[in-house]
Amino acid sequence: MNKILRVIFRISIVILMMFFSIMITVKIGENKNLPNIITIIIPIFLMSITIILGVTLLSNPTVKLSFKKKIRINKGKKSKDFVQLCENLEPECKSLDVYRKKAIIYLVLITLSCILIFLIPIINIQALSTTIFIILALIISVIGFYKKNLDEFKNEFKKAIIKKIVYYICPKLQYQYDGNSNMFETYSSIFPKNDEYNGFETSDYIYGDMNGIHLQICKISLLNFYSEKSDRELHALDTFLFSQNELNFSSPSTIILKPNNYFYTYNTEKIQMDDEEFEKYFDVFSDSDMITMQILTHDVMEELVSFYTQYRCKFEIIIKDNKLFIKFLTGDVFNPKVLKKITDSDLLWTYYTILNFVTRLCIKINNSFEGTEI
Repeated sequence: MNKILRVIFRISIVILMMFFSIMITVKIGENKNLPNIITIIIPIFLMSITIILGVTLLSNPTVKLSFKKKIRINKGKKSKDFVQLCENLEPECKSLDVYRKKAIIYLVLITLSCILIFLIPIINIQALSTTIFIILALIISVIGFYKKNLDEFKNEFKKAIIKKIVYYICPKLQYQYDGNSNMFETYSSIFPKNDEYNGFETSDYIYGDMNGIHLQICKISLLNFYSEKSDRELHALDTFLFSQNELNFSSPSTIILKPNNYFYTYNTEKIQMDDEEFEKYFDVFSDSDMITMQILTHDVMEELVSFYTQYRCKFEIIIKDNKLFIKFLTGDVFNPKVLKKITDSDLLWTYYTILNFVTRLCIKINNSFEGTEI
């Protein structure tokens, strides 16, 4: 019921915005004292605002809007292997481009329909209200087709492109586009709980052995569902990548690494590391500075600093028992962009970069304990 009310409310807002924009356009056109430039600029401005508002509100009308800034990995300098991978993906990209072009056509139809509504008062079409109603119905129908096509595009993109990227990086890795709920259970048992969320979604689950490391990576969205107590509706509070990896030793102390001056709720002391460059970017917490120094060697700290400074992707790390947990603060990633070529998407580079970083980090931490007793 709440979703239906939200859809009706958003359609009403768009209709009212169009109505007031048309009335203002008509009044400006009737005023002969205004400069010609004003009679052109103001209607164009109002039309642009209406189109943006309509597409934003109606492209996914059942989900609450969130204007939280998304964090993206910087492109950096792409490796030759990645360039070769993109070339190998060309056949799949061409077949998927049909969905992308359909989505663009739908957006063009929506834009032209909105422009037509603004032109109706100017060209003096009879039965004004009926004509506007028909065009609005057309816009809503086209938005529905656009949404359906976009969902198909995302699913096919993940099955064809992301799955092949994972296989290219390591044939032993498996990809499951609909996620794994067990990863959320692991995450919630390791990281502090957030009382604001009461639901979750998982997607883009990767698992298997790579370079002797058993790893699992999954995208997790923390959600808030409507409830009578909180009077809130469904929206995503946070979306990130969560990685769980096995080490070849068991740490007797839990080690926590967070971005510098990041919110911290654990009950352990901050450890002063002996690397000034590392201290610029990260804070480390543990109940044993000796164990921490043994695990976070200069080689490991250099890998962490190099990844962060090159790609500017924030992350949190927890080492507990024989597990390495990493939370990448990426935002909502791994969905294709309609207005960009599929092979130009930074999402491909994000997957490729993170997978390689996780395995390199695990190998370096494992190597730091070869022949050492904890």
